[in-house]
Amino acid sequence: MKNILIPVDWQSQDVHLADYAKAFEHIDNKKFSAFFLEDFLQHNERETAAAEADRLDFRFEIEKEARALDVDLQFLTNTQNQIALRFQTRFADLLTIQASEKSWRERAHELPPGFLENMGCSVMITPQLTNRFNEIILSFDPDFSALAALKTFLSLYGKISREKSMTVITVISHEESNIVTEKCLIEFLQKYFSNVGTFPVHQRSLIPTLDSLVSVADRPLLLMGKSATHFLNNNDRMESLIRKKGSLFYSV
Repeated sequence: MKNILIPVDWQSQDVHLADYAKAFEHIDNKKFSAFFLEDFLQHNERETAAAEADRLDFRFEIEKEARALDVDLQFLTNTQNQIALRFQTRFADLLTIQASEKSWRERAHELPPGFLENMGCSVMITPQLTNRFNEIILSFDPDFSALAALKTFLSLYGKISREKSMTVITVISHEESNIVTEKCLIEFLQKYFSNVGTFPVHQRSLIPTLDSLVSVADRPLLLMGKSATHFLNNNDRMESLIRKKGSLFYSV
């Protein structure tokens, strides 16, 4: 069973569970695990009784919608600190955040340092859950950290993405082991996807190249490893990606 995490209060407007159900309708055996992002915001203070009542009402409405949609949804049992949340993410397949430019600008800087980099599962940040990506851009780092993201992506989206175009950005390396691994990866992807292109770059050119590709792509999905931090820690770059209806899918 695929376990998909959702922060139910990322957006200022109400969460529509129907969007999550539709976005993952191609996965037969799945469940959603929900939590409140507010528990981890840096400005968060002890809640008043009224605020706690509002939260319970909000949770009740989401659970009511889940029953109406016949969606398997449960709230995480322990989110009292980041360590507890991180432990529970190890048993999940994906943390999904639907973020507009506005919500990213307002909420991202409030998160504790390293919050989104320290999840125990892959993370996808996307502006529109139900409006899927058209192009895939895989950033293949020399440390192979993107392979974990690729593995999760294929398990969740593989069967509906075979006809998508994929561009693989490879970092030029002279180490034989890296060259062999890269060759094997490209051969595998060419058998899996119908349209695969490669784009070798030097390490210093990796992020500028990604910026350039995003600027001309049609609803791109960036598939990344540790280099995703260049987006997570740069609000202008992240907002530019969201503005292009682009998504970031990564494992760090």
